[in-house]
Amino acid sequence: MLTTEPTSGPTTGKTRGNGRFVHPLFRDPGSRLMVLTALGALAFPAYAGFPGGNGKIAFTSDRDGNDEIYVMDANGSNPIRLTNNTARDSDPAWSPAGTRIVFSSNRDGNDEIYVMDADGNNSLRLTTTTVSNTLPGWSPDGSRIVFTQDDGIKPRVYVMDADGANPTSLSDRPEEELEPAWSPAATRIAFTQLTFGDPEIWLMNTNGLNPTRLTSVPGADQRPDWSPDGAQVAFWSDRDGNAEIYVMNADGSLQTNRSNNPATDQDPAWSPDSSRIAFTSNRDGNAEILTTDGFGNTTNLSQNPAADRTPDWQPVTPPNDARSQALVVGQGQFRGSLALATRDGSSTCDDGVTQPDIWFRYTAPMAGTLRASTCGTHDLGGLDSGTDTILALYSGDGLAQRACNDDWRTSPDPVACNSADAGVPFDSYAQSSMAAGEDVLIRVSKYSDTSPARIVLLNLGFVPDLAPDTDGDGVPDSLDNCRLLANANQRDTNGDGYGNLCDPDFNNNGVVDSQDGALLKVAFGSSAFPDRDLNGNGIVDSNDGARLKARFGQPPGPSGLVP
Repeated sequence: MLTTEPTSGPTTGKTRGNGRFVHPLFRDPGSRLMVLTALGALAFPAYAGFPGGNGKIAFTSDRDGNDEIYVMDANGSNPIRLTNNTARDSDPAWSPAGTRIVFSSNRDGNDEIYVMDADGNNSLRLTTTTVSNTLPGWSPDGSRIVFTQDDGIKPRVYVMDADGANPTSLSDRPEEELEPAWSPAATRIAFTQLTFGDPEIWLMNTNGLNPTRLTSVPGADQRPDWSPDGAQVAFWSDRDGNAEIYVMNADGSLQTNRSNNPATDQDPAWSPDSSRIAFTSNRDGNAEILTTDGFGNTTNLSQNPAADRTPDWQPVTPPNDARSQALVVGQGQFRGSLALATRDGSSTCDDGVTQPDIWFRYTAPMAGTLRASTCGTHDLGGLDSGTDTILALYSGDGLAQRACNDDWRTSPDPVACNSADAGVPFDSYAQSSMAAGEDVLIRVSKYSDTSPARIVLLNLGFVPDLAPDTDGDGVPDSLDNCRLLANANQRDTNGDGYGNLCDPDFNNNGVVDSQDGALLKVAFGSSAFPDRDLNGNGIVDSNDGARLKARFGQPPGPSGLVP
C-alpha cells in the first residue's frame, strides 16, 4: 500500500492505516511525505555494521526519476548509479567483505531480494515468491541473508542462504516483526516488533528463539543497526516528539539521543570504523544523507534536490593492511623482509611500540597446536645482533588476538631455538590450539633493528592432537570397529563395521539374544564358522561363549565405524 499526503512539518512515524504501522519518508523537496506500510514499496533495509575501513556509502535515490541504488565516496563525492531500470531498486546493504550488495526490487512484478557485485554487475534474484520480500541484511560471515517477508497479513523475519536457498521463518509469534539486523558476533538478531501498538526494538537468537525487549517507551523505536564491535545498537525514535537517531548499549541500557534536531532523522548506519553514523534527514528541506559523530558534528553528504535515503557503509580492508596480503605458509621456516612491510601496527603485548609488520597465514590440516617462533632472527646480523621481534597470533579475520610474545623463551620441538638464541632473551615464541581447517594469522613486528637486511625468520611447527584411543590398541576410537576391547588387527569377518571381538550378534538383528546363543552352540568346536570365532584363535570355544554372555541383551559394539 502506498499513499501520499501533504505535511507542513516532520511526521513522527506513528501514522497507521488499517492497523498496520507505517514509516515517514520524505521524498520530494516540496515537503511531500510518502507514507508506507512496514513492507510496502519503500521500507527500510536491515543493516549491521561490519568492522573495517570506511568505504563507499550505498543509498537509494530518485534523482534520475525513480528509485535506484547509488554509491558515493565516504565524503559524499563521486556519486555513481549502480542500477538502471524503470523498476524500484532500494534497501542496499553491503556484504561483510564489502564486495557485494544485497537489495530489494520490484523489477519482476513484486518486491524480491536481489544481490549484485559492488560495481552493479552480475545482478541475481534470490527470492521467487508471490509476496513481498524486502529489508535484506547479511550475516557476519556473509553466508546467510536475513530479510522481511510480508504475505499481506503480517510481516515476518526470514533467513536464507546467501544463494537464496533454504528460506526459513524466524517469526512464529503473533506480533508483526521486521527490520532485522544480525549482530557482528553472529549470536543475536535485532529487529522491530509492533508491541502493544508501538514499534519497539527486540533481540532474538539467530534461530528465532528467546526474544528479549530492549526499548519500552511511548512512541516508535525502529530500524536497529549494530555497531561494528557489537557493543551498541543505533535506532531511530520519535519519543521526543520527532524522529531522532538514538544509540543504546546492546542490553538496552543508556538510550541516548545522538542527533538532537527538530527535523526528521532516520535510517542510522554505523561507519565500519565506528567513528560516525550515517542517516537520512530532511533538515535541509528534503531527504539527504548526513553523517554525525554523535556529538553535534554533522555533515550533509548527498546535497541533492532529490530524495536520498537508506544509507549503508561499505567495510573495506585498509589498503595498507598486510592482512589482505598475508603470505600463505605451511610448516617450516620462512623469511620476510621488514623493508617490504606494508602496514604499521603494534601487538598489545609490546607496550604500544609501533613498528612495521609482516603477516603470514596458516591453515591447520587437522586439530592440533600451532607453534611459532622467530628463533634465529637475531643471529642474521651476527651473533646476538639483528632484529628483535614481536610475535602475535590472531584469528583468521585478524581481529582477535590469541597469543603474543615479545621476549624469547624456550620453545619445544618442532620450533626449537638454536643454541645461539638459547642464551639471549631476544626472539619470540607463541602457540595456539586450532581446529581442523581453521585459519590463523601470524604477525611479526619489529621491536628493535640492528640488522641492515631487516630480515625475520618465522619458524612454524604443528603438533596434531592425539586421537582418543580408549582400548589402547593403536587404532583411534573414530576408526576402531571395537572401541572398548583391544583388537589391533580390526578383524571383521562379516564386514558389518563391528569387529568380531565385540560382535556376537550372529543373526544381525541388532541385539545379542538366545538365537545367537543357538548359532554359537551349533558352531562350537568348529573352525568352519569364522564369524563366530570372536577372539580369532581359529576355533569356536568357551572363550567365545564368554564374550557372547558378556554382551547378552545388548547391541554389538560399540564401533567407531557405525553410528
